Amino acid sequence: MVAYPNRRTVLKSTVGAGLVGVAGCLGDENGETDDGETDDGTSDDDGGATDDGTGDEGDVAFPDEIQIGVPSPTEPVYAFPIYGDFQSQLDEHGTSLERTMFNGFTPMVAALMSGEIDFGYLTVEGIVGAINEGFPIVAFSGFLDEYVFVMIASPEIDTWEDLEGGRAATHSPNSMSTVVGEVMIDEELGSDAVDLINILGATDRLAALEADEVDAAIVPYSAALNAEDEGIGSILAAPWEYEKLQSNLASAWITLEDTYDENTDLYRTMADELSVSYEATYDGDLSEVTEQALAGGGEVFPDYGQDIWEQSLETVREIDVWPRDGDIPTENLERSQDLLVETGILEEDDRIDDGFIRI
Repeated sequence: MVAYPNRRTVLKSTVGAGLVGVAGCLGDENGETDDGETDDGTSDDDGGATDDGTGDEGDVAFPDEIQIGVPSPTEPVYAFPIYGDFQSQLDEHGTSLERTMFNGFTPMVAALMSGEIDFGYLTVEGIVGAINEGFPIVAFSGFLDEYVFVMIASPEIDTWEDLEGGRAATHSPNSMSTVVGEVMIDEELGSDAVDLINILGATDRLAALEADEVDAAIVPYSAALNAEDEGIGSILAAPWEYEKLQSNLASAWITLEDTYDENTDLYRTMADELSVSYEATYDGDLSEVTEQALAGGGEVFPDYGQDIWEQSLETVREIDVWPRDGDIPTENLERSQDLLVETGILEEDDRIDDGFIRI
């Protein structure tokens, strides 16, 4: 759990004490608290902060540290805005950015409830699943409007027909890579023509491809470019080649509803700064943006080399992967759920409306 200094007690929620037990059941160690904190993850002294998360003079107060949840041990090119311009803006507030990786929405939401993280980004599949299970989450900013996972196949596979009857690896059942894989396979060969298996992390999926344990893998574009460069395989298909995979709600930033309601000004400010970071990533010099993100992210970005990352960034800029205004259009949510129902990932009766969006 994050401990905030007394003068920066802003990300607090009254649900913390009541839900720690629930979070512990869902996520094992995620339900634990650290010594020296109150049950809601804050210190006893409010340091002059008001209940809505603003300081005495009306300025939004930022904590000394923000913990975010992410779904993978390493980050693709679409994370450049987080560790580049957004992190730079947080630095100006005196706030450090820390990350924790979770496999699936249940442990991430459990970590939100226990106070281990403040917010994180979830796929639309994860958001729908969390809401249908009764978790009180809201989305305060859009993150990805497009998918950037590609299908890379072994050197022996030149066409889709060569892949029929084989195996392809995705990250997890509720991941963006699974959605991409399902759509590609269904359109090219039919839904059951390739066996999809789950291997966490693009690095491990590519290792399985290199070891001939799978015939193909769905990985981030940057990872696929690097794998091609190393002779591990070749890109068979990309999501921007498929109409169904365009203009979707691929991922959004989420937090607990009560946390958002009690710190609305802070979250709106962070949403604005995320939007600014998207614009800066679109419009900045290609090399400078890449260098800033890689320096800020450090080991979260694999060592592919500057050229690979720049090529990846150039492509995702062209397909408008980030929402420039941070918005989550209702039509994108509906389009995404249509896609999930069509691929069998989501049941029609489990669709959700846009009531979780706080933008």
